[in-house]
Amino acid sequence: MRSLSINFGSETRIGEVPRFSQCKMYTSDRNITECQNGWEYDKTDYDLTIPSEFNWVCEREHYATDALTLYAVGNCVGALLFGWGADK
Repeated sequence: MRSLSINFGSETRIGEVPRFSQCKMYTSDRNITECQNGWEYDKTDYDLTIPSEFNWVCEREHYATDALTLYAVGNCVGALLFGWGADK
């Protein structure tokens, strides 16, 4: 029964051990589809996070990396601008 509902290995990266898909599943007619049941988040340390609130999983998991990249670029630009402004 498990093989009817979980797609194996489509998100495995090079050099990783193959694993069951967390984003795709088989339908009853054996087609592959996106997860229909939503996601469960680990709320051990935090009840609510931005990725869990906006479902930044599967095809949107890169949003968290993009947000951190924009934060770092903003820090660099701000340090240059405010550093220059402080010297004036």
